[in-house]
Amino acid sequence: MSVLDVNMRHTVLCVLGLFSLLYRGHAQDAVLTIEPNWSTFFTEESVTFICDMREGEDTDWQYSFLMDGRVFVSNSNKRYTLEPLVIGYSGEYQCFGDHKISPPFRKESNKFSLTVSDKDVILETPASTLFEGESVTLRCRHRTQTEEKNAVFYKDGSPIQIDTNHQSLIISKNTVQVKSDGSSYTCKFEEEESEPIKLKMEPQPKAQLSKDVSAEGSVTLTCSVNPSSLLSSSSGWKYFWYRGEKASEPLTSQDVLLSNETIRVSVGGVYWCRGGRGEPVYYTEYSDPVEISPFPVLLVVGLVGGVLLILLLLLFLYRYRKSNDSCFSRSQSTNQSPATDHMTNQVEAQYASLLHGDACLYETIKGPEEPGHGRNKEPEDSLYSNVTIGSAAAQ
Repeated sequence: MSVLDVNMRHTVLCVLGLFSLLYRGHAQDAVLTIEPNWSTFFTEESVTFICDMREGEDTDWQYSFLMDGRVFVSNSNKRYTLEPLVIGYSGEYQCFGDHKISPPFRKESNKFSLTVSDKDVILETPASTLFEGESVTLRCRHRTQTEEKNAVFYKDGSPIQIDTNHQSLIISKNTVQVKSDGSSYTCKFEEEESEPIKLKMEPQPKAQLSKDVSAEGSVTLTCSVNPSSLLSSSSGWKYFWYRGEKASEPLTSQDVLLSNETIRVSVGGVYWCRGGRGEPVYYTEYSDPVEISPFPVLLVVGLVGGVLLILLLLLFLYRYRKSNDSCFSRSQSTNQSPATDHMTNQVEAQYASLLHGDACLYETIKGPEEPGHGRNKEPEDSLYSNVTIGSAAAQ
């Protein structure tokens, strides 16, 4: 392998490594979710953890699941079912993934708390992070009663009633929808009451908007919602995209290449995004604006096209010159006769002798004339004779 080949391979590997680092720099954190999506369970039930790396193929990763900071299982499957649940499984859960392909790196997920109860009545709340003012559904469940019973819900010790401001709404016999405000809730079936649950919430989140420019020059925008802490996952978001003013109508798939959390931009302008989830929809704050100019895209595309054109022209010129040189050599070797070759060798020998003389005279020796013609033809071949002045005087 030549030095040029080694250098080219080294350059390509460096470029690929750079793009890999850039790509990973924009990669989102892992997300841990559970099925079913509740934070409280009865003993003897089961729960499934799902660790999503949100990058590459699922088989590219080695998954580890942690409880209270300690790994309790590690395998190549992103799903793990924990059963049967016991009181000792109450705690804080998280996962991380180690990338198998060199160079290795790790992505860690959010955290959330899981409670396992041995009581006959539990109050279930979603496992995902709750934000201030967001509507949340609470469910009261009995261990042995499969048929729905009328449950009574309490907020800070007082029975929940439907209020005029729709701060709380009983939507079925055993579920209630409330606004998350940090209050403490319990529920009761007849004389059996659940443990109190205090809703943990965070301030209204702000959407995060990032920009990525590919090697081909296309611009991709990514919108995400990340809680200010890692208490729980922040999932279930639908993303709304805007160009120009915030108050404008959200962009649709007819305006941009839309894939919920990402869009591919081909039109310059100022872009915004925000997330929304639930019913009624709870919106995040708008992201900071990102201004996209079409000039960088066109410039990159133009540069790439120009480089490719230059390479093609150089390749064409190289092949053209190589072809001409081959044809010229073949023509010379075909047209020369043996006599011409002999004469050429004599001329070259005589010319070489001239290089060693002190002073030389050159004389043209004409070939023989053909009789019967009025004038001579131009000489077909010329011979050069050198006469050394010193030698002529001596004679």
